[in-house]
Order: sequence, then C-alpha cells, then structure tokens
Amino acid sequence: FIYDHLVILGLAFLTVGILWYFVKYTALGKAIRATSQHSEAAQTLGIDINRMHSISFGIGAALAGISGALLITLFPANPYAGTAPVLKSFVVVILGGLGNIKGAIAAGILVGLLEAFTVFFISGGWQNVIVFSIVIIALIFKPAGLFAPAGERP
Repeated sequence: FIYDHLVILGLAFLTVGILWYFVKYTALGKAIRATSQHSEAAQTLGIDINRMHSISFGIGAALAGISGALLITLFPANPYAGTAPVLKSFVVVILGGLGNIKGAIAAGILVGLLEAFTVFFISGGWQNVIVFSIVIIALIFKPAGLFAPAGERP
C-alpha cells in the first residue's frame, strides 16, 4: 500500500519536473509561455498561436491521462472516481496562482498536509469543509493566489 503511494509520488514529481524543464528551457516551451502571457506580441514575433494552443491542449490531455492512470491505482474505477481529485486540483491551482508551477507544487503540499491534519485532529467529515474554506478566504484576501508575486492581481 505505501509502496504504491511512493511510486505514484515519484512519478508525479518526475512528470512535473519534465514539464517544468520543457516549459522553461525548450524553444517550444518558451513559445507556449509567450503565447500564454501575451498572444498578440507572440503572433507579432512570428509564433503560430493556434499551433501553440493546440499543443498546449495536447499537453493538458496527456497530463490528464497520466493523472488518471496514476489515480486509478488508488481509487476504484467508476464514472465519478475523478471528481474529488479534479476539485482538489482546482483548489491547488487557485491557491498556487494561475501559471505558477512552483506555487502549484507548494499549494499541493499545503492542501495535502491540511487534509491530513484535519482528518487526524478533527474528523474526516471536516476535511473538505476546511480545505474549501481556506480557498474562499484566500480568494478574498489574495485573489491572485497565495504564492503569486506580491501586488499581482488576477
């Protein structure tokens, strides 16, 4: 049981590392970032923004497939097996800041620890209540994300 979790954790970190390297250091990754940050300027520089959108969609689909393959080993297969992880991933993106990979990693660890402490110290029934309450509070006071640069607005 623990071995399965460690393998999944290792593969998840490997996937994030590969994605980070791709987006940060390859020409295609830089073109995707440029398109994401300012599509008009990217198009002016000769980047085919429609192609970048298609590639980004493909990368997202591949990551969803990898996530599904990893999560199906933990949860029984049914049509609703991914509902909770998808909601938690939105929480992580909101807390980490949109487009901030390091923030998403930190927010993922924060959410995981928060859930574990809630289950251990309070009750499993309060797990989602606490996590989503933190998101609401974060959206009120820091709408760009907890790990977004200071002064940044969404």
